[in-house]
Amino acid sequence: MLKKYKNKKKSPNRDVMMTELSVERTILAKQRTVLAEISILLALIGLSILLNRFYIGYPVRVIGVIISLGAIAMVVLRLKEYKDLNKKIKKIDTMHHFLLK
Repeated sequence: MLKKYKNKKKSPNRDVMMTELSVERTILAKQRTVLAEISILLALIGLSILLNRFYIGYPVRVIGVIISLGAIAMVVLRLKEYKDLNKKIKKIDTMHHFLLK
């Protein structure tokens, strides 16, 4: 049984549970943000391929190449950040989060 505290609304077990849930929400939010950034950058790569494929003008092709190189570099950096995040999560995760397998 739980001990009765002066503040009857909160118990230590509930506080621990709320802390674990907030950590889980933070982990999932960070993962969702990084994956959304990667999907946007992949869309930019698709836009640059479209510009290079269907437009004849030299300035448009240069812009397409610049966009694609920048987007590819950012995708590589975001994937590295995502892998580093997963390593950090594995170190602190006490519930053996199933999304990281």
